[in-house]
Amino acid sequence: MAGGREGQVLQVHTEPAYAVNLGLSLADIPDALVDVLAPPRQVRLVSDERVYALYGPDLTAGLEEKGYRLAVDLVPPGESSKTIPVWADLMNRWAAENVHRDDLVLALGGGVIGDLAGFAAAAYVRGIAMVQVPTTLLAALDASVGGKTALNLPAGKNLVGAFKQPLAVFCPTETLTSLSPTDWENGLAELVKTAVLTDPALFDRLEAGPLTGTSPDLTAIMARAVGHKIRYVEADPCERGIRAHLNLGHTLAHAIEQASDHAIAHGHAVAIGLAFISRVAVNLGRLSPEDGDRIIRVLTAHGLPVTTGYDRATLLAAIQRDKKATAAGVRWILPVAIGSCIDYPVSYADLPGFLEKGGLS
Repeated sequence: MAGGREGQVLQVHTEPAYAVNLGLSLADIPDALVDVLAPPRQVRLVSDERVYALYGPDLTAGLEEKGYRLAVDLVPPGESSKTIPVWADLMNRWAAENVHRDDLVLALGGGVIGDLAGFAAAAYVRGIAMVQVPTTLLAALDASVGGKTALNLPAGKNLVGAFKQPLAVFCPTETLTSLSPTDWENGLAELVKTAVLTDPALFDRLEAGPLTGTSPDLTAIMARAVGHKIRYVEADPCERGIRAHLNLGHTLAHAIEQASDHAIAHGHAVAIGLAFISRVAVNLGRLSPEDGDRIIRVLTAHGLPVTTGYDRATLLAAIQRDKKATAAGVRWILPVAIGSCIDYPVSYADLPGFLEKGGLS
């Protein structure tokens, strides 16, 4: 687990293949972009108003100096921008302003922006190139890598989507200094999830002490987690099999987000989902009580919630509308040890009892 803040580059061997650049600065991005897609190009920089105010003007100026033609598309912060009306407004704007197939979409922001811009890039004229510039820990570890893009519907989270691999991912870790405590915790939940799913050594590191924005091994730990994500993506680019294991903790999380109308942050919901599925696994005799307790302790040590106030009936209704639900039931990812998980399908008839095993009444 040694390492520091020096940059790291990880290769993703999908179609197209691309690199994830961790630890570069915002000032490095214009030069890095030239190596991926040279000017002159029109770049549609999609961001939210808060992130753009912090980082957009300097990045825009740097890109223009390299010869790119910049247009900026700003949306309000938050999940309300990951919707069909906001996406449709983008589509109409791009059509009115003559965006072409050989132009570029650059997503500057967290997971909402990555999803919105990615889906727009996938849909507009049947696909134009895009680059992800994640500015949150959660987006850097998860949403920016792997090509999954999505919009929410009133009925549920991420029900409209497409796969759109980026041309590159540039993760400027300097942006992590501006994160609120909740935004930082969102990323920590994803990190704990990855450790429980596939990396006992990473779990040991998190158990030894919480990761902070000043941890000397921050970039190395991010690279380790992203490396795991890449291996799942390369093995299963369109999530037809093993990649679904990355949804550990997410089935209940999406139901909580839906029930709260997204007032509960994604990472907090994932932490609750991890704690829930660990309790289920212990009560099913699939996970040792000791490992179940360790998972709860690591979550709480990182400032993450482990219980929800929503009742079983409310969450059950939302789970049945989850995008991973099938005609037969719901596929859960169940931890059986720190670093090991299995598929665990549950029929609709058995769902109430399954939720009860996780402490939902």
